[in-house]
Amino acid sequence: MDTIFNKATYVDNQLGIVLYKNHLIVPLGSFKVYDLRKAERVYHYILNHKSYEKTVGRSSQLIILSNDKSYRKKKTSFVIKNVGEETDDLLQPFFYVLSQEFPDIQLGFEKSKKPLF
Repeated sequence: MDTIFNKATYVDNQLGIVLYKNHLIVPLGSFKVYDLRKAERVYHYILNHKSYEKTVGRSSQLIILSNDKSYRKKKTSFVIKNVGEETDDLLQPFFYVLSQEFPDIQLGFEKSKKPLF
């Protein structure tokens, strides 16, 4: 694993994200790897945990969308470490490197525009 960290394009120990060659590696929790050549869109999703209308915790996920169902599901999520409100700001260098290494991947969430009728 040290070899991967040393040769990785991007490593964020605080959030638990590694870009190595064409793969996203998330060693947090269960070790997960995703071939980014199959990805079409990547975005950050924050889930607020509420109790009695009050936010009591947050968890963060990187969501990867793909139309290549032979590789994985259309939507794959990776739990990353949430460090509070700064999590999205801390992800910006990751998204920048991702956009440079994989210019075809769309970044950010976009609601689908389905007609009402």
